[in-house]
Order: sequence, then structure tokens, then C-alpha cells
Amino acid sequence: MLSHNKITHLPDRFSDLENLEMLRIANNRLDALPPVLSSLQKLAWIAASGNPFTDKLLENLPKRKPNIPESELELGEEVGRGSGGVTYRSKWMSEDVAVKIWNDGGMFSDGSPEAEIRSHSFLSHPNLASAMGTIGESKGLVLRWLTDVHQLGAPPSLQSVVQDLPPKEGGKFVSFSPDKILSAASKLAEALSYMHSLGFAHGDIYLHNSLEASTASGKVETYVSDLGAAFPYDRSTCSWLEKTEVLAFGHLLNDMARFSVIQYGPVDHEGIESIKLVAGKSQHLDADQRPSFASLAAELGKLARA
Repeated sequence: MLSHNKITHLPDRFSDLENLEMLRIANNRLDALPPVLSSLQKLAWIAASGNPFTDKLLENLPKRKPNIPESELELGEEVGRGSGGVTYRSKWMSEDVAVKIWNDGGMFSDGSPEAEIRSHSFLSHPNLASAMGTIGESKGLVLRWLTDVHQLGAPPSLQSVVQDLPPKEGGKFVSFSPDKILSAASKLAEALSYMHSLGFAHGDIYLHNSLEASTASGKVETYVSDLGAAFPYDRSTCSWLEKTEVLAFGHLLNDMARFSVIQYGPVDHEGIESIKLVAGKSQHLDADQRPSFASLAAELGKLARA
């Protein structure tokens, strides 16, 4: 954890950290993403928001979402609370929405409210739980209200270190059904492919940052959520970053297979075996041998339709 310091560069000897899997360097003074990180074969999670290079890139992005006046929002019951703020079930223009309000002066290990709001105001994909609109420059977000929503994993513990734990909620989630697991995984890959096509890293690819929810038609859908660690990057100089995040996605796919067995029993199912094979490709120690997110989305989608 190196966030909230005054770091301007990382030394070349950083390459000796061959077992490093996660790095938090948000809110420092980095003018570029340190190239030494591209040499770390096991590095899967990088949070780098709140640095001069990310702030500059964010400032140049167009805002594609409306700035919603607080007077148009009718806050309801509290439905979630974290270190950075509170989420409420609310109404906007007679529509059910979720409103996330940050604490005054909010700052967290992965970035800042301003950076997250900027990311939300630019990104939009059917399988990305992004905002419908923003509230000021740092006040909060207005998001789609998702019904029957739950996280697909629980955050790692001190014992599991960087590996997600099974979901805290009970029940057999549709996304882990052996018959649905490939489709769910392909939707997550599509959202991440979209982000990287625009030069955006997620920074925290985990099942606990993936959601399953019911749509208005009653269909169960899967979403990539939580853009708190997301940050823009220059694809012309940091194309390696996508393959770093593909490694994190490979770990996520392994967790999907593991949780599927936990919830549905030790079944020998083609869907679970296929997920494991794709995970193996994504976890190749040679980053150049890992597929892109676009390739992953295409392969998983094809397997789901087979």
C-alpha cells in the first residue's frame, strides 16, 4: 500500500518484487505509470488514480452524463455504507435510482470522489454499473436501481490475502449455474473490453466488484461494478496494462468455477471445465501470451452459445 504519499517514480529494483500481485499507488505525484511494473509477471491489480498523469487524462475527457441538481432527488432509505460515503434508495424524475453521497473531504486508498465521478461521467456500457448522472464535481452519483442485487463474491480476508471468498448471501446465484456461467463471464469480459478500448483500467477486478441483478423484464444480468479504482491510461505507451488486468480476470474466472462447485455441487460440467481452460490462458506467466479482453469476450460468448 503506497497510496497517499509523494511518490514521483518507482526505482528499477522494483522489478525484484517478482511475487507482487497487488499495488496501490493512488494519490501520489506520478507523471506516468511506472514502466517497471510491466516486468512483474504476477502483478494483477494496480490502482493509480489521483496522480498527475491520470488527472490530466480525466480533465481532457468529455462529460457524457448530466449533472443532476440535488433538488431533483428524493433521498430514501439508506441501503449501503462504506468508508467513503453512503448509498440511498431514491427517486429521480419518478424513477427509482440509487444515490451515492460521499463524505466531506472523502478520500480512499484507490482514488478520490472527483476521479470516480469523472470516470462515471464518461463510461457507459450495458454490463457496467455506471452512473446515470453526477451530483456536482465531488458530491455524488445517481445510478440505476438494480433489483435483487448481490455481489458475486466476498472480499478477501487476511487469510485468503488476494483471493475472494464465497458470497456472503445464501442461495444459488444464476451466474454460477453451470449452464449460465459462460454467459455471465462473457458479459463481464465485454464490459472490461469496452473500458480498455477507451484506455481505462478498472483497477480492482474481483467477483466482489461484480454484481448479479434482475432487469425490469425479470432477466438476470451480470455487471462490472465499483469504479473507485478505475483510471485512464495512454494505450500507446502502456498497452501492457490490459494484459495485467487480464491476469486479474483469470483469477476471477477461477473463482467463478470454484463458487459454482460450492453452490451446485462437485459436478463435472462442460461449462465449468471451459471456464477453467479460459482462466488458464488468462493466467499465463508470459503476459504476451495472455488474450485481450476482446478475445476473451468473443471466446466466452462463443462457448456460451455452443
